[in-house]
Amino acid sequence: MILMEYVLKLDKGAGNLLTVTELGFVTAQQLLLKRDMPNKIGNKRLLPWRHHALHAGLWLSMTILVNVVFDFNIAVPIHTLFRSCNIVSSVVVGYYFFNTLYTKAEIFATYMITLGIFLGSIGDMKTITSNCCTGPPWESANGEAAATRWSIGIGILTAVLFIQAFLGHIQDRYYRMYSSSTVSRKALADEFMLYSHIAALLPMAFLSSNLKEHWDILVATTPAFTLFNIQIPIGILMVLLNNITQSVCISGVFALSASCSPLTVNITLSARKFLTVMVSIYWFSNPWTWMHSIALVLVFGGVGLYASVKRDGRSGIEK
Repeated sequence: MILMEYVLKLDKGAGNLLTVTELGFVTAQQLLLKRDMPNKIGNKRLLPWRHHALHAGLWLSMTILVNVVFDFNIAVPIHTLFRSCNIVSSVVVGYYFFNTLYTKAEIFATYMITLGIFLGSIGDMKTITSNCCTGPPWESANGEAAATRWSIGIGILTAVLFIQAFLGHIQDRYYRMYSSSTVSRKALADEFMLYSHIAALLPMAFLSSNLKEHWDILVATTPAFTLFNIQIPIGILMVLLNNITQSVCISGVFALSASCSPLTVNITLSARKFLTVMVSIYWFSNPWTWMHSIALVLVFGGVGLYASVKRDGRSGIEK
């Protein structure tokens, strides 16, 4: 996240470029470095095509909508604030659509963590907007149209929350259906990751002009160092480093999803997200507010409560 934020400070329109390079890097890594994988293209698949089509479709929809939403007057802090509700959406989808049971302590921990990330996001939003000369979108000259566009953006963010929740629970169900003594959950996770990233890359071909435009902007940034008489721009270096860290991150997420419940995965990712926010505050010398302090207590208090729950085999699983 810090490297991504650095790139966006250099070029705020580089979101699509970051997404495409991340997807391409992870796909290439899966195809080239893991040659012994039973799920490489052309080899026998572990899951039927229909399951991959559903999973990849949800992943692709989420990837596109996450980028599209910024065209609807949605600021980054609002985006982060809404995405912080992914734990709650996971519980709602799990309970109502997948008949998953949760204990009262787990639900309480969920709301603690969500409220903590909410407050942390609001603290960041206040810091960012305090130096901004513009107000909310509906206070612009074309207020009604801007407000309508902003409302559509909020609707898209809500859809992303539930798509992400469905994705997690569908993965978990497929793991239960297809894992066995001969097929590990890790192998299934690798196959999910490969096919979903290939599917997400396909529509990016329509963004070639946008990608070239922002690639040229980053190429023109200040050189970071010289390698073999070639100057490496700081923007390109940050993109490469971001790809490496995102590859490690996404591999960890898929591996975690293969061994833990969807709620545990979301709570772990939310705690990591909040840690990243704290590092970002320090790295970019952003102010630490009282909201961040309360958020710190709520997030890690909620994580501690969730970790301390004694699960009797009924919570966090399907009925």
